Amino acid sequence: MKRIVVVKLVPSPDQFAALESTLVLCNEVANEVAGWAQSRRLRSRRALQVALYPMVKARGLSAQPALHVLRKVADAYTTRQANLTNGNYGRPGSKRYTAVAGTAVAFRPQFATDINHQLSKTIVAKAQRTGRGIAIEDLSGIRDRVRLARRQRTQLHSWGYAQLRAQIAYKAEMAGVPVAVVDPRNTSRTCSQCGYCDKANRVSQATFRCRHCQWTGHADHNAACNIAALGHRTYRAAQSTAPIAATPPTASGNVSSKPGPSGPSS
Repeated sequence: MKRIVVVKLVPSPDQFAALESTLVLCNEVANEVAGWAQSRRLRSRRALQVALYPMVKARGLSAQPALHVLRKVADAYTTRQANLTNGNYGRPGSKRYTAVAGTAVAFRPQFATDINHQLSKTIVAKAQRTGRGIAIEDLSGIRDRVRLARRQRTQLHSWGYAQLRAQIAYKAEMAGVPVAVVDPRNTSRTCSQCGYCDKANRVSQATFRCRHCQWTGHADHNAACNIAALGHRTYRAAQSTAPIAATPPTASGNVSSKPGPSGPSS
């Protein structure tokens, strides 16, 4: 009887950085190989491996990633040729057909990876500069929990939330910035001013109006205040052995004005 076990690998900050740099290098080399294959019309797996394997290895890739790059390029050309043959780019000789057939296959950099890198770098730098910590939501299972319109599903399912969290974590560790991961449950329904929680507080996607104290503000800003407060409490609890009362989270209207030089904030 076979048993299937799901294992989640959690790399260290150094391992994460090494993996990320390898992926970027693989993409760069794949573009070089694609250009060579386009100009010489050698696009099969075997032809590329015989001709370019030493060059790809010389770029700093080990055997397995090098072979993966060559196969990736060959498979991309096979897919493109199938689309050309099936008329997906118009008839032979048409402007679109000629443009596609005459251009090398290109492997674009991971857009989400680049944006996540820039976001995490900016967040950690600001926290370090202002002497604060970082509070982030635990978004595990968000793809299963959140219901969105069809046009928004692609962005949700393609974005690297775990990657962003990992990048923030390892950059913050290197910078000596504390990070608190908090449960976002009810943070969008709870008033950051009085702590009153009600689904009806969320008037619309953008507007929050507390039914208890009548405070009104942007819904995302209100939720961020709650996350900042939870992060502050989580950090303080980890730094002290004294028991903390289970009271609703509160936060000021301005997240950046939270007291304490080392407490997390959004």
